[in-house]
Amino acid sequence: MANDYYEEVVCEHSNILESSQQESTMLQQILQTMTVDPDLLSELSDEQKAILFVKIREEQVRRYNEFEKKNQDDRIPRKPKKGRKNVDFLLGKNGKEWVWVMGEHKKDRSIEEMIELEIQERALKEAELEIEGIRRQEEAELARKLEEEKERMEGEQHQKEEELRCLVALHLLRGLQLILNYNASSWFHLLTSVL
Repeated sequence: MANDYYEEVVCEHSNILESSQQESTMLQQILQTMTVDPDLLSELSDEQKAILFVKIREEQVRRYNEFEKKNQDDRIPRKPKKGRKNVDFLLGKNGKEWVWVMGEHKKDRSIEEMIELEIQERALKEAELEIEGIRRQEEAELARKLEEEKERMEGEQHQKEEELRCLVALHLLRGLQLILNYNASSWFHLLTSVL
């Protein structure tokens, strides 16, 4: 009886070992290819699916870390391709990316101060634009008034010139009339004296 029990435990234990070896081989294959047969996946319980997911994720992280360690010293900065944007990070004294955490330094401004400063800068820009617009309007108004004044002065100048021409013409006519009157009276006087 003890023999039968012993044989039964050994048989059960070997079956468990065989199935765990098969499962281990199957898990290694899945982790190597990172793919799971849909039929096999449908046969697994939710707990087994969760375990499989965790194992696959652990393998991904392991491979990534291994890749990072392997290529850490061999990193060659890539030249950006045409039309692509490129980001370069500042490097610190230790050769790693320089990092600044807002608010850690005593000279850092608080968020409220930065927002207030941004609002002030925006208001200043808007005020400058408004002043520029007002200046342009005033310049245009001044140019219009200067043009009107120039036209008015040219009109007055033209009117004065016309008046001056009329006066000169009037004086000439009066002079001519005097000459003609003088000549007419002297002709008349001359004629009457001869006759």
